[in-house]
Amino acid sequence: MESFVEGASQGEGKISVRVGHGRILNLKKDLDAGANGQSSIAVGDPNIVDFALVSPRRIRLLGLKIGSTDLSIETADGETITLEVVVGPDLEVIRGQLRAAFPDTDLKLGQVGDHIAVEGQAR
Repeated sequence: MESFVEGASQGEGKISVRVGHGRILNLKKDLDAGANGQSSIAVGDPNIVDFALVSPRRIRLLGLKIGSTDLSIETADGETITLEVVVGPDLEVIRGQLRAAFPDTDLKLGQVGDHIAVEGQAR
């Protein structure tokens, strides 16, 4: 993946996005369809993540709902990479809402699969 996506480390095949937020993928190769062929981008479950081509080397991902799906990118020269896109909740927003509702408590949040776990006690 590091030869395809800027800033990626070796062996990394996951991209994280929060629900309602976007993330830009900077690619090292153009996706413009040149004389050699045609490029393509496909997402496994369009209900989880949406994408838009911002420029020949930039893809914007938008998290739509919690879950995970695949994103396949093929360049005009036939190179293909498939990434797992994991869309998770915006836990900071939920933490803020819980602090406002229960100011005298110490609640902890975590994500377990597609669910949010809340730990602690509140009145």
